[in-house]
Amino acid sequence: MKCMRVVTFFALIGFALLTSGCFNTENVKVGVIIPEKGSLAQYGYQIKSGIEMAQEEIAALAGQELTIQLAPDEIRTITMKNYEFFYEVEDENNIEAIKQSFENLRKKGVSVIIGPASSAGTLALTELANKNRILLLSPSASSPEINSEGGDWVFRNYPSDTLEAQKLASTIFNKMRIQKLLVVRAENTFAEGISMEMLRFSRQNSKDIPNTVVKFSPNVKEADYKAAVDKIVDIAPQGIFLAAYTDQLIELIKEIRSREELKDLYIFTCSAFVHSDVMEELGKEMIEGIMFTAYEWDPNSSKPEIKAFSDKFQSKYHVAPSIFAATGYDSVMIMAQAVNFADHWIVDEVQDQFNQINYKSPLLGETAFSKSGNVTRIPLVYQIRDGAKIILSEEDIAKIKSAVLLSM
Repeated sequence: MKCMRVVTFFALIGFALLTSGCFNTENVKVGVIIPEKGSLAQYGYQIKSGIEMAQEEIAALAGQELTIQLAPDEIRTITMKNYEFFYEVEDENNIEAIKQSFENLRKKGVSVIIGPASSAGTLALTELANKNRILLLSPSASSPEINSEGGDWVFRNYPSDTLEAQKLASTIFNKMRIQKLLVVRAENTFAEGISMEMLRFSRQNSKDIPNTVVKFSPNVKEADYKAAVDKIVDIAPQGIFLAAYTDQLIELIKEIRSREELKDLYIFTCSAFVHSDVMEELGKEMIEGIMFTAYEWDPNSSKPEIKAFSDKFQSKYHVAPSIFAATGYDSVMIMAQAVNFADHWIVDEVQDQFNQINYKSPLLGETAFSKSGNVTRIPLVYQIRDGAKIILSEEDIAKIKSAVLLSM
């Protein structure tokens, strides 16, 4: 029977029973591969900042004995290990460079690598991770392909795109009664993965899904957004699903909003959409009404743990933490919880602890990995209203349904 580790490392830092102790073992070496430029720069900054915060907090506990409660009838004392972090920069457009980053970290003797952030980078390293028996823990890779290709040494604490696609498809087809949905995506691994899932669920619900998928270059300087929107006009769907990173969506949305023929078009997208960034570039009028899936996260929450995290993050980085800051932070805490219950020199033991883990995150809720290294969380559907992100209500859905049925 699977043994659930219910210890919360966030709580340990705040109010665990601590006693000083000596710690003479060598450092546990941890690699990090996270982007700092390109379409993933904004996500990477948040993830890396979250990782740095967690790194500082576990460093403050190194060598101390922690008396913790694992279950109602199980108490255990452990000595917090000392962790040494090595950072490499991820370039999702240069797979060979990502592989070289892995090799650099392997030579340093890391037991675990946090990252890559992108699905493309994670998939590129699955073979190397399994061959070298080095655990990968991605804080943001979401491609469903990781389920089948990841193997035994690849984990992620951000959910698969399958969950978002399933939730959004149910809302679009079963509740809103939209039938003709067109997929429009960037030509990259992330966009391909979530688009394939969206098409799968769409075709299960409607016979009117266009065979065409409108694609555009992920390079914002090369993308022909006018040509992409011309195709949308020609196909004349009731709604479109946009799959791309935020910076790739800005000019596309601008072009869509400029077309009179598309004024009644319903626009849907996914959790990669950072509405504040798009609004800063285009203004709130251009993003009004856009609907998207995302996981519950409110940096202004009154929940004490989230408030403490947000206050500290904003004080340190002068920007509000996104959900990716939280997943970056949690990735370190998950790693530390697993490694602290293992002999990190025995790689199979570390892997076994990852498979058993049940991390009670005060930021994002429970994290437990499935056999394919996935986590499960339930996404919500949001809508932009007057520049703000709000949960799409049943009343709003009913209004769209009424308008759709009247237009048929």
